Amino acid sequence: MELLPPAAGQPPARGVGRVTVVEEPGAVHLVLAGEIDLAVHDDLTSALEDAARSGRTVDVECSQVTFMDSSGLSALMWLSNVAAEPPVLRGAPQHLRDLLALTGSADAFTLP
Repeated sequence: MELLPPAAGQPPARGVGRVTVVEEPGAVHLVLAGEIDLAVHDDLTSALEDAARSGRTVDVECSQVTFMDSSGLSALMWLSNVAAEPPVLRGAPQHLRDLLALTGSADAFTLP
């Protein structure tokens, strides 16, 4: 898990997923990029658990997500169940919005 945001304009290589955490006084921002699947599940769940324990607003940047499987969705659903308010999924690409709609889980998140 990286603790600093990725360099601007540098998406991960195809087939590689990345979870980045940026902490601010009032919020925790997670930046997801690439393929969010079983390969990054441990990093993702660890980051989400830490964010949930912080008691701060959790904001998830998804604009660089190229694929998400059920392990990624399950981790986000866990967050939505324990967070004080629905997590914000920013920049969710259409394929992620379709996955949320197909699984009936879109209402668990704020999708600006």
